[in-house]
Amino acid sequence: MTIYAYDDRKGLKMLEEALRSLFGEKLDFHGFYGTAEFLQAAKKQPYDIAFADVDFNGKSGMLLIGELNKRYPRSNFIGVTNSGSVLMALMLHQIHASDYLIKPYDTEQLLESFAQLRYPLAETRALCAEAR
Repeated sequence: MTIYAYDDRKGLKMLEEALRSLFGEKLDFHGFYGTAEFLQAAKKQPYDIAFADVDFNGKSGMLLIGELNKRYPRSNFIGVTNSGSVLMALMLHQIHASDYLIKPYDTEQLLESFAQLRYPLAETRALCAEAR
């Protein structure tokens, strides 16, 4: 399971720990602090799910998700933030994000997100079935 994430150091660590508790050694986690390096890496190696903090560095996480939607329209991406808003959730829905999560993460929240992926993956389906 290849996960790309765009966030600050603390957010990346928090997400990686939560995902590692679910996927263990199957997790291939890549954290990015810049949108350019994220997009360059995505061009070289595809991801299964992308997470982006929509408020990190201004609103560059939201712009990143919009760009991912243009470049890779059949991919899974999830917006994350420290504090939610209905407007942000609607904006993410308009650009076809699979979900919108509020930090800190917990395994139940991540499992719910995986169950709602726009383009379901065998690994997440198995994980969700196992958790039930």
